[in-house]
Amino acid sequence: GAGGKPPQQQQQSSTVFVGGISWKADEASLANFFSSFGPVLECKIILDRATGKSKGYGFVTFETPEIAAAVKHSTDLMFLGKMMNVGDAFRKHDRRGGGGGGGGGGG
Repeated sequence: GAGGKPPQQQQQSSTVFVGGISWKADEASLANFFSSFGPVLECKIILDRATGKSKGYGFVTFETPEIAAAVKHSTDLMFLGKMMNVGDAFRKHDRRGGGGGGGGGGG
């Protein structure tokens, strides 16, 4: 029998940013979708305060950073007919100094 895993306090976050979420999605269905990768601790879809409608992005927190990393490396996150894009969840809300980039082909 192996002992317990030592706590890893690294920069790795178990939370991922999720964009391109269908407005038909809710937090429960989104969490259910991502639970195919591993246990989901929290799922949050950002809503517009004025209208209460989904802004189309949110954050998903997994049990371990390894699961989050696997999700970030996944390429076919199709949910409710929309392709979602995932990335690092940044706590800072500072949008200045952002790089350009992007592009992307069709399919």
